[in-house]
Amino acid sequence: MKKLIVLLVLFSSFALAEEMTVFSFEEQDAAANWSASNVPGLKPETVEIKAERVKENATEGEYALKLTFNGGNMPAIKAAALPADKNIWGLYKTFKADVTVSRECVVFFMTKYGKNDWVKIARLNAGKNTVIDLYPQAVDPVAEFYIGMYAPKQGEQLYIDNIRLTTKQPETITPFRFQEPLDLGNSARRFEIKLVPKFGILGGNLTAANVSDFYGKMSGQENSLAGKPVAEIEKALSTQYEELKKTHPKALLSVFRSGDAGYDPQSPSKLYTGWKDCGLSCHTPASVNLHKYANIAGAATLELFSRGRAPLMQADLAVIPAGSEILSAQLVLMLAQGPGGAYAVEACNRPWAEKEYTWMEYAKDKFWQDSNGFSWLGDDPDFWPAYIAYGVCYEKTGIFDFKEAVKFWTDGKHKNYGFIMYGSGQERARAYSYNAKEVKQRPAIYVVYEPK
Repeated sequence: MKKLIVLLVLFSSFALAEEMTVFSFEEQDAAANWSASNVPGLKPETVEIKAERVKENATEGEYALKLTFNGGNMPAIKAAALPADKNIWGLYKTFKADVTVSRECVVFFMTKYGKNDWVKIARLNAGKNTVIDLYPQAVDPVAEFYIGMYAPKQGEQLYIDNIRLTTKQPETITPFRFQEPLDLGNSARRFEIKLVPKFGILGGNLTAANVSDFYGKMSGQENSLAGKPVAEIEKALSTQYEELKKTHPKALLSVFRSGDAGYDPQSPSKLYTGWKDCGLSCHTPASVNLHKYANIAGAATLELFSRGRAPLMQADLAVIPAGSEILSAQLVLMLAQGPGGAYAVEACNRPWAEKEYTWMEYAKDKFWQDSNGFSWLGDDPDFWPAYIAYGVCYEKTGIFDFKEAVKFWTDGKHKNYGFIMYGSGQERARAYSYNAKEVKQRPAIYVVYEPK
């Protein structure tokens, strides 16, 4: 902070331009300043990238930089020479760059300054985009600058022009925007606050401002079976089913657990194969973990942690006829590692692919509207703005009241794309996935319903 104050004092003798061009491409040899380069922290790639100065898609002046990719994972180009004003980038507040692409895709910009780096990963739409984000107030001069693209196609092209910094705070920023805003508090950026609605709580008229508010409103509703051995939980749920049958003689019990029988009343011995789940290897901020983002489908356990790296799960409930009366439903998790705590559940609105889900994509070349589905607004959000279930995990097991969740998916109005489960970031546990070696370790949904 002291260094930043000194820097501000040093430059107080002249008026800082409201906007400063960082890179333009008007000079005849502008393209020669750029060449393919490995990005620090990313797996090295030997992928050719052709850089050309062209008139197509110029947004400032007559020329833009055209990049032609030859495939790769996150190939990038690096500037050989940086502008003379690289020492004062940290005095500016906003980064902007014009990028034209032919399809929905992801590009990134990265600067290295001192021992730090700044990364902007941007989800773009086909056509011209202006990438906007906050730029860090750093005292160290910029040492390196990269431009790259996520999983470009063979021969894919993008156009870049008018890379600039401005002194004005941005009114909005380009997705991907979020760091970890679900428990907003006072440290949230104002852009993120505007993008997070109040969540409904299914089964009542309550709403919650964030996950901590949700916990407070659900306090005291924890199931006393949490932490008990699974055999004890199953015995209690079986007793509950028999009690419900006294008032609902046509009630049926389905247990949805991968590799186990008992989910289909028409075929009682049939083994269930309709479960899928997947976790993530890490969460944002991108500048720290850019090289670590990975899909970890097939793992025997799932980490239960924060919204930014929460697991997705989905159980096919198609044997329950639409419109059935859901009398009771519980999700039961077996813990591989505790202690756990309270967790919230949101319903997904995207047909995610188990082996392709990442914080950027829900399936190959299908991008979340914001990082890891941090998008709840409008008619087609990534996730529905409602908490559909609540539960706790202690020591051996976790149990969640899933009645409203199952009703949500069987009401004939919502497609079942599964759910995401997370805590406030303070709780941490590992639950067995459907890939666990022992069947009884795998997650299960117990549903008592009366067909209509």
